[in-house]
Amino acid sequence: MYPNQHNNINPIIPFDIKDIKITNAFISIYSLNEKLRLNEINVHPNNFSDYPWGEEQMSRLIESILLKIPLPIFYFDVANPHIWLSINGLQKLRTIKIFMENGLVLRNMEILTNINGKNYFELENIYKRIINDTQIITYQIEAQTPLSLREIIFKKIRDMNEY
Repeated sequence: MYPNQHNNINPIIPFDIKDIKITNAFISIYSLNEKLRLNEINVHPNNFSDYPWGEEQMSRLIESILLKIPLPIFYFDVANPHIWLSINGLQKLRTIKIFMENGLVLRNMEILTNINGKNYFELENIYKRIINDTQIITYQIEAQTPLSLREIIFKKIRDMNEY
């Protein structure tokens, strides 16, 4: 949730549809990780889940990336272009950051068993290149979208992920 946001959002707020601006962009995992490393993405802990993934779940995500399985869409509020607010994908973002900072040793790989027990820096360059070059789709809620609408959009995104 947004800082200081209350759960009782008033859905009856007059607005003009043209006030809403959501763009999309492809971003490499390398660029995404740089933003995370530089604290340019606020990974707010109450976005979608308050519990961290274990090593096995994180390892499965990394294996999926290496197998070139497209990741689900990430949503960001980019009203402040210097610090994006993550709207979803908290665990995926945390996993990418932890792995690329060498804080995760891969476990229980189902297909790429040859990389079990390795961290990011121990991977062959071909694997690092796949991770770094992987493009993710982002939807970005732009600054012109009023805060009250961004909060409603945030809730709708959260609700869609529960379907």
